[in-house]
Amino acid sequence: MRELTDVIKTLGLAERAADWTSAGDLARQTSTSPALLRELLNDLVARGVFLRDNGRYRAC
Repeated sequence: MRELTDVIKTLGLAERAADWTSAGDLARQTSTSPALLRELLNDLVARGVFLRDNGRYRAC
């Protein structure tokens, strides 16, 4: 989990996803691959760190 925390901090995902947003929007903001970021976000949802609703994500 330490590595995931580092990625979240490095990309600023918690701040960028304070409100509901899509993986595509987050990928554009962080210059990352939309597909890989979606996988990461889905993993974070499974771990209870992020929420997912209708294709959008938000930090818990």
